[in-house]
Amino acid sequence: MADDALRTEDDPLAWEARHGPKAALAAGVAALCGLLGTILTAILNGQGPPAESRVVTIGEALSNAAAGRPQPQGHSATVLIYQGNHAIAFTIGGLLIAAAAIAVYPALAYLYRAAAARGRVPRPALILTAVGAAGAGVGIGVSQTALTLAAADFVDAADRTNSAATDATNAPLIIAAATLGAIASILLAIGFILICLHAMRFGLLTRLMGIVGMFAGATLVIRDLDPFGAIRSFWLLALALLILGRMPKGRPPAWSVPEAVPWPTQQELREQRDAARRERGEPERAPRRRGRAATDDDSKPQPVARVPAPRAPQPRREDAAPGRPHPSSKKRKRKRRA
Repeated sequence: MADDALRTEDDPLAWEARHGPKAALAAGVAALCGLLGTILTAILNGQGPPAESRVVTIGEALSNAAAGRPQPQGHSATVLIYQGNHAIAFTIGGLLIAAAAIAVYPALAYLYRAAAARGRVPRPALILTAVGAAGAGVGIGVSQTALTLAAADFVDAADRTNSAATDATNAPLIIAAATLGAIASILLAIGFILICLHAMRFGLLTRLMGIVGMFAGATLVIRDLDPFGAIRSFWLLALALLILGRMPKGRPPAWSVPEAVPWPTQQELREQRDAARRERGEPERAPRRRGRAATDDDSKPQPVARVPAPRAPQPRREDAAPGRPHPSSKKRKRKRRA
């Protein structure tokens, strides 16, 4: 039994078949949690107070301080109070995004193991993915939870000015957790890109899916390219279907053998089409000229233009002897003026 288990562990196809459902489940969880958490947070922020509400200028603040009047509630305080009144919803949104970041690791680790069984993949790619996923999940979850708790406390606070709101949002725990999440997101993006790149090279991912996967990894840092994380979520859903073999066109051939099956180049594709055409007995197509559309006449043999034979030298005519003027070139006589 031990020898059978060892052989199964050494067989990449058996290992992939056994751990595939777990990896697909992790990819699906990461896709759904990330999409739901981002949409929920965006809806909450969109329903919040606008940026122009209750703006307190520096002049008004100085005049109130000189007159001994209390400072009115400004925009920052209004936003924090809004977050405190919806603390549970904001916390759920942040925890969903954090869970999505952590669930990305099992799916990418499975893809890394499959690629490493078929070629050489840098070991730091897996380490960066593990550290980045854990750090991003912890950083996002802790910072969002701490921020909503601070907002909930600010609702019942005696001092609800902009300065008090700024102090509440700049708590050391919130700043440290947010910094951890930002740095870990960069590490996760690098690991994401490296794993997708090598999986595409070894034929585990199609070229389109590999390019989109690298783009989705880059959006972890450049979030303006995918504000809602929709591209990354749909890519993870596609990865789950690919692992389970539920894609419409099936899985690439590399998943069926424990070796790399790189995608053919354009030259190889042309050679394959020409070979298939020769097997069917079709005539080969003549190469097209650049800047000229192909016509039916291109396949027909063109007649060769005949070069005229050289003519023998003709004797020079007497009237064309050098120095003798041509009869038609007589000078016109000038009229004499009276």
